[in-house]
Amino acid sequence: MTSQKGRSLIYDSDGFEYRKDKALKCGVLLSYRCSKAKCYGRAYQNKATGILTVTKNHDHLPPESQKTDSNCVRRC
Repeated sequence: MTSQKGRSLIYDSDGFEYRKDKALKCGVLLSYRCSKAKCYGRAYQNKATGILTVTKNHDHLPPESQKTDSNCVRRC
């Protein structure tokens, strides 16, 4: 899934939406940040395993309507 600006979007199991920020460690890790403005929520995804690891918590509650998508990965 992509945003209006063409960035990759991904959802965790709680329904939080992340947008792709940058690639780290020669493209092995992908950095994502919360798509809500002024939120500090961040996560990293290992491209090899596909596991999304949340590194910073959100400053808001998850959305009411849980979004389910094929891009949804389990939260660690």
